Amino acid sequence: MSVTSAGKAEFDIQELAALLPATLGDWRREALGQPLPSPMNEPGPALRATYRRDERTAQLTLTTSLPVPVPKGSRTITHQSPDARKLQTATLPLSNGVVIVASSTSSDGAELARLIESIDLNRAEALMRRTKKP
Repeated sequence: MSVTSAGKAEFDIQELAALLPATLGDWRREALGQPLPSPMNEPGPALRATYRRDERTAQLTLTTSLPVPVPKGSRTITHQSPDARKLQTATLPLSNGVVIVASSTSSDGAELARLIESIDLNRAEALMRRTKKP
């Protein structure tokens, strides 16, 4: 199974899922799945996983549909706290178009950045889109 990217080549869903193992450091995965497609025909996440550490939970999302121009090997994580719900996010775009987003209302931005950094980022960046076979 593959994840479509706006009619272009696709990432293999099993390769993406391998980036979100049962444990990432002290975090344990509680759920992993593909969100339903948006009824608005908008790009969405390819995979979403929920991780728990003590009383804290965080969601890791892999998005592949929006290419982000970043240099290969760039590891710049941006932090946001977009609203009054205390939602914290950390985002890492990779040069191949995979974007990793960690979000939580119970963890701070630095902790979310460490969660992203515990992913095998070299493996993530080495993933390649494959053209769909007819």
